[in-house]
Amino acid sequence: MATLTAKERELVAIGAAIASNCTPCMEFHIPAAREAGLTDAQILFAIKIAEAVKKVPADAVRARSLDILDGKEADVCNDPGCMCHQDEGESTEAEACDDPGCACNQSSEGKTEKSGAPCCS
Repeated sequence: MATLTAKERELVAIGAAIASNCTPCMEFHIPAAREAGLTDAQILFAIKIAEAVKKVPADAVRARSLDILDGKEADVCNDPGCMCHQDEGESTEAEACDDPGCACNQSSEGKTEKSGAPCCS
């Protein structure tokens, strides 16, 4: 039975960590990849590949969602000073959003919470 080298195992683990959004996994596997002899450039290349692979189904889900909605897109933020609207106005400075319905003001439990961070970042 063929086995993977330590470098190959770490590259697979990094790809899986990206796919599963697992920060603790990345915190473990990046140093382990370095220890296995991978360079930062090789690790970054693996991360870029994993991100590209992950983006394909995310884009497909978004496209299908828009198809279901007959191609309509919603502007969920009503705060014109919000960074969400940076392409609409002349202001380039990111400001916190005052719209409680905006995604940037939602906690992981779905409750409204002011993050203090720039909107929708």
